[in-house]
Amino acid sequence: MFEGMGIEQAMELQADQLAGMFGAFEPGQYQGIGQGQVFDAFNAMGMEQALGMGGDNLAGMFGAMSGEQITGFDGIQLFDAANEMEGEHFQYMDAESAFQMIDTMGLDTGLNLNGEQLAGLFGAMEHDQVMGFGGEDLINAAAAMSGANFQYMDADSATAMMDAIGVEQALAGLEGEALAGMLGAMDAAGVAGLDAGQLFDAGANFNPEHFQFLDSESAFGMFTGMELDKALGLQGDQLVGLFNEMEGAQIQGLSGDQVLELVTNWEPENLAALGSEQILGVASAMDGNQFQVLEPTELLSLTTGVGAGEISSLGSDVLSVIASNLEVQDWLLWKETWPGESSAWLPTRR
Repeated sequence: MFEGMGIEQAMELQADQLAGMFGAFEPGQYQGIGQGQVFDAFNAMGMEQALGMGGDNLAGMFGAMSGEQITGFDGIQLFDAANEMEGEHFQYMDAESAFQMIDTMGLDTGLNLNGEQLAGLFGAMEHDQVMGFGGEDLINAAAAMSGANFQYMDADSATAMMDAIGVEQALAGLEGEALAGMLGAMDAAGVAGLDAGQLFDAGANFNPEHFQFLDSESAFGMFTGMELDKALGLQGDQLVGLFNEMEGAQIQGLSGDQVLELVTNWEPENLAALGSEQILGVASAMDGNQFQVLEPTELLSLTTGVGAGEISSLGSDVLSVIASNLEVQDWLLWKETWPGESSAWLPTRR
């Protein structure tokens, strides 16, 4: 409809009609109209009508405007607009429009947005723009976010937030969930910016459920960055939480001796809590000589976790160790502890 009418005729419509027309656009279409025309249309319909278009369209319109045009709005108007948006809507704003939106409303006002909205705004900004805010202001923003909210930040903006706050200040001032969310949004290079002691302190501050906010890259970087000696200082359920966010291939690529030391420090319930992909990665990282060191209960936990469908992939040397080292009474004890598990995977003893 707009294409056939053109901007001049469209501007003759009533405010509600204009809002209805522009609200029917896809959020990414506003960029093709031009900054001046989008700005004029927004002013013609008025903020009240614009707020009814939906958060994604609002973000699209603000994203099509220049930073200077956005500074022409009242801070409360911009807050009301941002408050209509969801985290994913801010992808339609560029770095300049997102920065000018929160800079014009003022961060003190912006902190009244919910955590998802704050993450979306900061996630749309560039590294230097995020760094321009004070560390104290940013730690307040981060503290307002849940672990899941950080999914709306990219690695660049999350790393900038951590850099501006300072690692020690973040460790001291953020709860484990927010800290996990921030680290989870960072990439391997960002996580590598923390030293071994800082990574350990972060992990020690997490409850087991907080590790879900890490992705595989940040989880793997956290483990390898803190080094094995420090990692073994975490609680067993914390280490399992960390490993459950890694990919099986990442675990398989670790040193077999490292993995062996982990397994022999874990309790049976820790091994049982590993996901199927992760426990296969653990088992695959070790060879027959390393399996030879394991206690029967550790063997049972590993092999049952791997399952009948994958156990043959461990190789004949490992299967021979399993068959040789498991005693009948060990199997019966395991069955009493974890009833209902199948023994179909158990190799025949030679």
